[in-house]
Amino acid sequence: MRVLNERYSDSNVDLRDGIKIFDDRGWVQVQPDPDEPLIHIYAEGDTEEASRELEGELEAVVSELIGEDELAVR
Repeated sequence: MRVLNERYSDSNVDLRDGIKIFDDRGWVQVQPDPDEPLIHIYAEGDTEEASRELEGELEAVVSELIGEDELAVR
C-alpha cells in the first residue's frame, strides 16, 4: 500500500479506506483485506469498459509489485 501511495502521490487520491485513485474515466480502489493476506480491487467508470480498464491497470501494477504473473480473481 505504501508503494502504491508513493507511485500515485501526484494523482487525485483518497486514502481513507485503502487507496482510491480518481481519473477522467472514473476511479479505482485498492483495499487490503483485514483478515486474509489479500487485496481487493474495485473500479467504477463512466462505462463498463472504462471500469474494466481501470481495474486491469491497477491489477497489473499490483502484480508487478508483488512479483506475480497473474492475480487470483475472486
